[in-house]
Amino acid sequence: MFLMAILGGISCRKEESKTHCTDWPAGTVFEPLPYLPAYPGSTWTYVDTNGVVTVQSTSETYMPHQFDQSMCRTELAWVPVWNGRYLYGYETPRTSEYYTHPVDLTSLLVDAPVGYRWVTSYWQGNYWAREVTARDTSIVVQGTTYPDVLVIAELSGNGSSYDAYEWSYYARDVGLVRVDKLHYGVVTVLELVDHHINR
Repeated sequence: MFLMAILGGISCRKEESKTHCTDWPAGTVFEPLPYLPAYPGSTWTYVDTNGVVTVQSTSETYMPHQFDQSMCRTELAWVPVWNGRYLYGYETPRTSEYYTHPVDLTSLLVDAPVGYRWVTSYWQGNYWAREVTARDTSIVVQGTTYPDVLVIAELSGNGSSYDAYEWSYYARDVGLVRVDKLHYGVVTVLELVDHHINR
């Protein structure tokens, strides 16, 4: 009986430790960052190459969220939901067609020098990554000039060489203002036409 009690106590402590493997305390609120100011109640309206208009929005409030990592479960945090993604600053839980349950966070963008690259996923010798290709630049979108723009490229390759197939332009204090996608030699464009940041 004594041995069972000890083992039971160890088991309980292990279960308890699984719930506290986290980099933030319970109840942490992840405020939006400058290049993706996804404050609750904000909206962005876009038009694409074919003239189709879409609206991206955030949740009306900060939403409670946590997820299981390989050895633990994160503490409950309060985060905005932008375009269906739970945002932890510039990071979001990693999911894919192969991994439907998030196990860690991946960066949508990084406020870093040009040339900074990070791997977002890997599968059977194929790598997907993102890279800062320009920053502190300006861009004209639908007649509006946006200064202080950060450009992030989506890449695919073998881990040593990559090809870019998508470029996202993030303007400070506005968010995503343009996306260029290359598909079989054809470039399609998504551009911001209106936005409301609910600070």
